[in-house]
Amino acid sequence: MVFILLRVVEILFLYAKDYTSKTASKMDDQLFPIFERVVVGLVVIGGILGILQTFSVNITALIAGLSIGGLALALAAQDTVKNFIGSAMIFIDKPFQIGDSIQQGAVEGTVEEVGFRSTRIRNVDKSLISVPNGQMADATIVNLGLRPDRRMQLNIGVMYNTPADKLEIFLQGLRQLIEKHPHASKQDYVVRLHNLGPSSMDILFRVYLAAATFGDELSFREDLLFGIIKLANELGVEFAFPSTSLYIEQTEAPASETDPNQNNLLTMQAFLEQFEKKMQDKFRETEDHSI
Repeated sequence: MVFILLRVVEILFLYAKDYTSKTASKMDDQLFPIFERVVVGLVVIGGILGILQTFSVNITALIAGLSIGGLALALAAQDTVKNFIGSAMIFIDKPFQIGDSIQQGAVEGTVEEVGFRSTRIRNVDKSLISVPNGQMADATIVNLGLRPDRRMQLNIGVMYNTPADKLEIFLQGLRQLIEKHPHASKQDYVVRLHNLGPSSMDILFRVYLAAATFGDELSFREDLLFGIIKLANELGVEFAFPSTSLYIEQTEAPASETDPNQNNLLTMQAFLEQFEKKMQDKFRETEDHSI
């Protein structure tokens, strides 16, 4: 009878395994073997008790004795029980899946396996960290893999001797860099002069990048960082750093007949056209390679 039940359980779990393999979640694939072993163990225990009853063994007294021993064992193995319950909670709540990048306290990395006792996380330095499931169930988990966009935020400091008109043109150019980058969000970016610091005029530069992977995020950040540096060079805007400056007053030179702001606008427009073309060529090549 026990062998028949085991065979039935095996067939049922084959169908269940086929079903879980078709779901979007990877967590059920990882926890499925655990529950399979638990069910098989219960069937075997039930079979052993049935055999003992056949041989006229006092099952009630045996169960009572096992209950007392089980209570002592449970008190001695509280952490194990807690970790098992934590595994069940992770399976039910699904705060993350296998392959997600998560942050739990001081631990940050990619989830590789959720076992009976612990969750294994591959750290950035490739080391494997095992975190007890009881701790995972109680802790605050940040699922970095579910971010639709990745934030890029900079504090750009420019020299105090930068003319206000040139600074305004520089701000316009920074906004246009975002507008012309194909993977930068055009809805909620921020480019504002927001502080007059001890040694610089500070510009808040915040944008969200539609990057599926960390590598894409680094690539898009690099595009914008080079764009910021080159735009500043084209307009003659100097970045500031903590320093002490000595200023010598000079006689004011006669005003030039040409409008320097007009030249700066033309310079900025020419640079932005080059930047836009570069971005289009870059991502056109990426799409061609993917095809």
